[in-house]
Amino acid sequence: GPTASIESVLIDGEVPVTVGVDETDDSDNLADPFSIGTPLGVDTATMVTTSGSDAGEDEEGADTSVTLEIVGGDGTDSGLNTTDGTDIMLYDNSGVVEGRVGGETGDVAFALGIDDNGLVTVAQYLSLEHPDSPDNYDEPVNLAGLVNAVVTVTDGDGDVATDSVEIGGFISFEDDGPTAEIGEEDASIMVDESADSDDVTGALGQASAVLVNATGSAYGEDEEGGTTECSLWGTAGVDAGVNTTDGP
Repeated sequence: GPTASIESVLIDGEVPVTVGVDETDDSDNLADPFSIGTPLGVDTATMVTTSGSDAGEDEEGADTSVTLEIVGGDGTDSGLNTTDGTDIMLYDNSGVVEGRVGGETGDVAFALGIDDNGLVTVAQYLSLEHPDSPDNYDEPVNLAGLVNAVVTVTDGDGDVATDSVEIGGFISFEDDGPTAEIGEEDASIMVDESADSDDVTGALGQASAVLVNATGSAYGEDEEGGTTECSLWGTAGVDAGVNTTDGP
């Protein structure tokens, strides 16, 4: 009868090969391998090997195939959320594992595929929630314990053997972070102590103008619920460098 064996491909015989995408707009923004949408990132690598599999003596017409398995089946919670906190559930769509927002009919947040050579492809379409803040922009989340690679060996007599290996822990999605930039406008503010049109109740003068802009700032891919705020900063107790009329 046939023998089925599947194992993680190891780097230098020690560390499993991984695949991972980054929400940041960078070099992994490649063409969509699954015809779902516009990916935020795509990665691919040979993660498993089936070199230990054998069809046995009944090798005529034998077949070896590699597929993905969702641990828990369709509808399993991926443990990941979109940036706005919506759960992402896992579904098998003709061999492609899709993470769908909120349930079976939801938008696809990410997708995974594998070929018979153990080549795994991952694509991410929507930004994900990452737990660390405020300034850790690259922390990964993964699918540990939820996705297996499965080899099925069928010999010429129709006998079947299978084996599986966990790969979800080696499939990761890295965060994106905001960009903050502030620039000066060609403007100034001045008040006049004289009794004139800038006088208001309780003050000798009042004026306002747009002195800065934040047009170079961006939320990144995690834009849901993002905020941009300008504020004044100074050190309490520092001499302002100006005096009242009667001196210091």
